[in-house]
Amino acid sequence: METLIALTDKVEPEHVAWRYDPVLLTPVYTIERHRVTFSRMADVLVLCVGRRIFSFVETCTRICASTCPSSRRSPWGT
Repeated sequence: METLIALTDKVEPEHVAWRYDPVLLTPVYTIERHRVTFSRMADVLVLCVGRRIFSFVETCTRICASTCPSSRRSPWGT
């Protein structure tokens, strides 16, 4: 966050985007935890960034099939 704050000395906030991603939901990283974390960060960065990008992690079956022992097949047959 310090870098984004420092960047506003050189660039107007409307030209700065902050990405909060990928959001992965687990028993530890719950929706509530992400909500609180995002809210705290947004409170600090509100005047420093023009855009906020928030996205969830996307599962790729093909990668999981080749890297996860429990995944035996992907939809592509590899």
